[in-house]
Formats: sequence, C-alpha cells, structure tokens
Amino acid sequence: MATDTFKAVLRNGDAFKAVLNTICVGLETENFTLTATTEGLAGKAMDSSRISCFEFNFFADGFDEYECNGNFKFGLNAAVLSKAFAVSESGNQLVMISNPDPSLSQISVPESIQFIFSNDECTYDLVQKCVDIDEEDFDDFEDPSYECTVNLPTSEFCRMTRDLSNLGSSVTVKCKKSHLLMETDGANSIKGSVKIVPRAVSSAEDVTIHCNSEQNMSFALRYLKSFSIAQSLCPRVKMKMTDKRPLVVDYQFKNDEGFVKFYLAPQLAR
Repeated sequence: MATDTFKAVLRNGDAFKAVLNTICVGLETENFTLTATTEGLAGKAMDSSRISCFEFNFFADGFDEYECNGNFKFGLNAAVLSKAFAVSESGNQLVMISNPDPSLSQISVPESIQFIFSNDECTYDLVQKCVDIDEEDFDDFEDPSYECTVNLPTSEFCRMTRDLSNLGSSVTVKCKKSHLLMETDGANSIKGSVKIVPRAVSSAEDVTIHCNSEQNMSFALRYLKSFSIAQSLCPRVKMKMTDKRPLVVDYQFKNDEGFVKFYLAPQLAR
C-alpha cells in the first residue's frame, strides 16, 4: 500500500506567506490547523481572546504543482511559523512537503511539515513539528444570507480601518442602502468618521452596497485593522453584516485561486 504524500509548489510564495503572516502576527493566534486534501490547502483558527477567527483556502489549481493523495491535518504553532517564514525573501519559490511515517497509526496527522524557500542564490530548508490542537467548529459562523454586503477596493478598506484606529479603539459601523458610515470616539474628545457611497467608476474602484435592512454594530478597531491583505493579492473585499452576528471580511484571491475570510464578533452594547 502506497504511503500518503503531500507536496505543494508555488514559484512565488509571497501570497501564502502574506496570508500566514497576517494570521500569525496580526491576529495573535497561538496555534492553527492546516488541512491538505485533493482540493487544496485550507486553514482555520480562533484568536487567543476568542473574539475573531479566520479561515482560508488555496485551491489546488492555484499551485504550480500540487500532489496530495491523502487527507492531512497539520497542527502548527503560529509564533514559530512566523519566525521561520521571516528568513525568506520576496519572490522566493515555496515548496511544502510532508511524508508521514508509515508506522504511525494515524498517517493523516503527520509529525512535521517541511517548508523550502529558494531563489537563484540560496535555499532555506525549514521543518516544523506539528502540535496537537483542539479544533473549533466554525460552521455556524457563516450565515447563508446577510442583511448588508458592501463590496469595495481593498485599499479603501485598509485605509479606513488604519486611519480610524489612530483615533479610537472601537468603531460603530452603520450601513444602509445609501451609504456605509464608520465612526469612532477617541481620547481627548476626538471623534472621527468615514463615509462611503455607492459609485461606478471602474471594476477596480467601484463600491456597491446591498442592504435589506439597516445595520448598526460596534467592533474593536485593532482587529479590523489586522484584517488587512495586500491589494496585489486581493484587489477587492466584501464586508458582510447581520445584526448580532459576526462581521465577515471576505477576500477572494485573483483568478478564483482561493479566499481568506475573517470573522469578528460585535461588541456588546454598554
């Protein structure tokens, strides 16, 4: 019987590295599960405060080479992984490999995963041991339909959350058919707000708002700011809202090669 194997190659590993760095550093996630199947590579976890969580998926077709003849679950320590990834340079090729010990009773849970970053001048070969993780169930976080969905350029979302986070720690998000309004009350009586309205400029700069009922919820700004993905990887982002449900920040990779979704619980009214 053939041993299960896993190998994934990206000639440019910047996209995978950027997503992992956002998750490991921005969300202060302690551990997370990386799952490999014939369909692709996926990950999910909740942050240490249990206020936000994420999930991502790199579809198999988006890799330059992808081989997976089993179901693998890698329990990874986020802090260790982010430090390991820091040695790589922009534009490096990334190869991920795992060959479980056939003597293990559960070969779908390998002891380690190997990351190889390389360019014309050097090769970094990193092996991270897997850890045991009690997995969370996020299936009920995704609502089949949202009362409000705002589709806007990634650069605009990142700018709004960054600017408002310089003023306050909490943001109130109000959405109606005519506009999206984000307001914050900062220290020393400083208030700030950003308002965007639907516009049709170009496919890259358009803003669309679909709203069935007005929404008014508050969220921690430091989390929203950390939900930033480079515009070069995901040019657009969707904000999905329904009262008393987590806010969803939904990025789709270029060419339908995968997605990253962040979930943030609303703050309780004081």
